Amino acid sequence: MEQLEKSNKKKKVLRKPTALPIYITGAVWLIQCLSASLIGPWDILRLVLITGGTFFLSSKVFRGKKYTKAELEAMEAQQLAAEKQKQIAETVTNSGTGDPELDALLDEGKLAISEMGNLRRSITNREVEVKILKIEDISRRILDNAIDDRRDVPRTRKFLKYYLPTTLKLLYAYDRMSEQDITGENVGGTIKRIEDMLDDIIIAYNKQLDAMFSDEALDIETDIRVMEAMMNKEGLK
Repeated sequence: MEQLEKSNKKKKVLRKPTALPIYITGAVWLIQCLSASLIGPWDILRLVLITGGTFFLSSKVFRGKKYTKAELEAMEAQQLAAEKQKQIAETVTNSGTGDPELDALLDEGKLAISEMGNLRRSITNREVEVKILKIEDISRRILDNAIDDRRDVPRTRKFLKYYLPTTLKLLYAYDRMSEQDITGENVGGTIKRIEDMLDDIIIAYNKQLDAMFSDEALDIETDIRVMEAMMNKEGLK
């Protein structure tokens, strides 16, 4: 018996309150208000005593479920993570272009960019933070271009299915390794390699964005040539 008590103290068993007493008290209060007249002060006092007694007794009966301190902390951490993910999803989704397939593609990209921003804020290296910020900006412009010119959707899909997820994978690794108190060759070499790779990623993303304007540039060049030909024909040039 003594060993059991020591074990319970060691585990620090706690109770998570339940909302059931509040619901029961509310129901009793509503019934009293509907069934009895509340004219004088004694009627109000009686209502207070009844509802107060109901809450006290129901709190004793329905005391909540027992959890260890570690279990409660794990549940709170999961709840916070779920709320954070929900906030991110509500912020970045629902592109509303009218094209369900394109909307899904854009929402996927916005979610990835948002996660990239979270990683940037957790990384303490200022130079790396600036590089990630540039990558975020170019990525958003690539998504915006897909909205403006649907001919670029295939390129955008390739960008979102490979380049952006791979970039995120590198940033996850960088963030995780940077937090380790290790100065070994493997960790230090990988961190340096990722930092250098971010410069190449910025160049590649810029080229990807520039390539997306090739069709528009061709259209403009064609329009210019047609207009020049008409101006020459009509003696306006």
